[in-house]
Order: sequence, then C-alpha cells, then structure tokens
Amino acid sequence: MFAALPRRFVFGLPGNPVSTMVTFLLFVVPALDLLSGAPARPLPLLEAKLGIPEGKGRMTHFLPARVEWRGESAEVRPLRWQGLR
Repeated sequence: MFAALPRRFVFGLPGNPVSTMVTFLLFVVPALDLLSGAPARPLPLLEAKLGIPEGKGRMTHFLPARVEWRGESAEVRPLRWQGLR
C-alpha cells in the first residue's frame, strides 16, 4: 500500500518478515530514491541454474533458497520449508 498524505507519504508492508523485506527492497527503496530526487538504484540481478528438477505445471513459486557457487557459476537450491521435499 502507498498513500500520499499532506506533508508525508505512507508505505504499508505485509506482516511476514520475508515478504516485508522483499516488498521494501522492490518498492519502497526505489520510491524513496525517486522521492528524494535520486535515480532509482538498479536491482542486483544474478544469473543462476536451478539445482533441482523443475516442478510439474506452469505455476510460478517463490521459495526461500540458497545460492551455491560451483566455480564461476551459481546454482540455486530451495531450502526445506513448509512441507517442501
């Protein structure tokens, strides 16, 4: 949520700590940059291979994961979390 009130801006973030961090980095930091007159910082991107076989179907999942380096390349493996095998 974002609101512009007289003399202030308000950001509403989710209650889950990980969701709060992700939402803050994706939306609030760039908004604060732009509101302060600075250019928005680019998001750091990393190209990595998925370290497990892809699941069935086309549904997108956002899971906590660990990045492991294999020499010069990165590999991402999901962490065990809420029933994930």
